[in-house]
Amino acid sequence: MTVRLCLAPSAARDLPAALEAIAPARPLADGTVEICARALDLEAVADWLAGLGPHATVIEPKELRLRVRRQASAALDDRRAAMARGAR
Repeated sequence: MTVRLCLAPSAARDLPAALEAIAPARPLADGTVEICARALDLEAVADWLAGLGPHATVIEPKELRLRVRRQASAALDDRRAAMARGAR
């Protein structure tokens, strides 16, 4: 599956093995870099992107964007639950 991402320059330098770049990275006016790549393992790519937080934006496909959003939401829920347990 082909994916398009906007990444912080530091993230764009260290693509995971689950992504194969299919075009040169394109610098954008806001300082980010657009990457077009083939996702060999969409779940692994979603995990990596979720870990980048605000340093990554999924342009397409929508399926990947939704996976990253679900993972980030689950991580936030886990963190809130852990904080609530610690506050008791």
